[in-house]
Amino acid sequence: HAAMGCYDNLRASMALCGVDMNDIFSPVSGMDFVSADSASTTVKYPKGNLFAKALSVLSYAKIKGFASARNMALLLEIKAAMMPREGETAAELLRRKKIPEQTVKTFWLPFCVSALNTKPEEADARLMADTLRKSLLKGREAGLLYLAKRPIADAYEHFEVYVKACGGSVNFGDSLSHIAFDGTRAAEITTSKSGAHSFDYLLLALPAKATARLLPKNSPIAEKLGSVRTTDIANAYFTTDKKLIASEYACIVGSPIHWLFDLTGRLGDSAQKRLYSITISDVEMGGAGWEISKDFIERELGKVFGKFEIQQVLPSLFRQATISADSKTQSARPRQSEIIGAFENVNAVGDWLQTDLPCTMESAAKSALEVTFDRYEDTSRISQHV
Repeated sequence: HAAMGCYDNLRASMALCGVDMNDIFSPVSGMDFVSADSASTTVKYPKGNLFAKALSVLSYAKIKGFASARNMALLLEIKAAMMPREGETAAELLRRKKIPEQTVKTFWLPFCVSALNTKPEEADARLMADTLRKSLLKGREAGLLYLAKRPIADAYEHFEVYVKACGGSVNFGDSLSHIAFDGTRAAEITTSKSGAHSFDYLLLALPAKATARLLPKNSPIAEKLGSVRTTDIANAYFTTDKKLIASEYACIVGSPIHWLFDLTGRLGDSAQKRLYSITISDVEMGGAGWEISKDFIERELGKVFGKFEIQQVLPSLFRQATISADSKTQSARPRQSEIIGAFENVNAVGDWLQTDLPCTMESAAKSALEVTFDRYEDTSRISQHV
């Protein structure tokens, strides 16, 4: 899992739990761009003076075609908040601006599949441009990738302790099966193990599709969520004797394997082998059955790094890991104000809510920080009856 330096809402949510985000994540110093048909390019992020950090996006000028006149003109437009046409896809924007194909392949495609988990042919151009403006083009630490050095769940252990100290309970093994509504008011929930529970206030923190199934069929929120398209993410960890990359992570240009991370440091100083992980977006797999095998990884990475042998491999597929960044899905994401308008006593949090951010941990954190209790007359009861 990774975050970015621009994740101010995630940082704030951790701070509410008494945790510094830097205790969970650490910034990378740079990255590699590698492909089968060209030499590896290493991008190092600037340190030192603020001027260099403010122009950190220029670190990518080493990438072939990045510093072309047309590409720089587009970046300046986005930096100035000159937004693309409404309903335009990222690919349509790049074609209209006549961005060189090599630049699309080495910069824009990797950015889309990493930041939006959606290929340029489907990604909403406005969301892509706004995300780029708030991250890489913002400069300084905002554009840095932060890799987890501890499980992210560690950041929220304090919150679980707080809930229990307030007399609440935490039951991760008890799933929600039904919500009973009395008009626009949620009246009762039923869980798989502990049965029915009444309450004054309900805060839903569920995936988009699960939320839609539990809401009334005639609810405008459920109807909107029916148009949300989800996407999967596949990861795999593997060990090998061969050192593959110079930096902490690499973009594999032109490969179905988008990202390669060097996690060898997690094994300790005495490690005799190297530990890597790969990330694959389903938009490039084309329904290939999601078989992330030892042979598949050796074959695809072998095209770039030469022949090597994998000793162990641990694949993982995360179904409905995130939602698509296509225009139809983006317009279907309800805002917090819509949830409040549809129900008397229900709020929701999640990465699928419309926060003007892509579907990420940062978006989920922002949606949570947008929750207010202003419409409840007796807010002193909230902590006991949620």
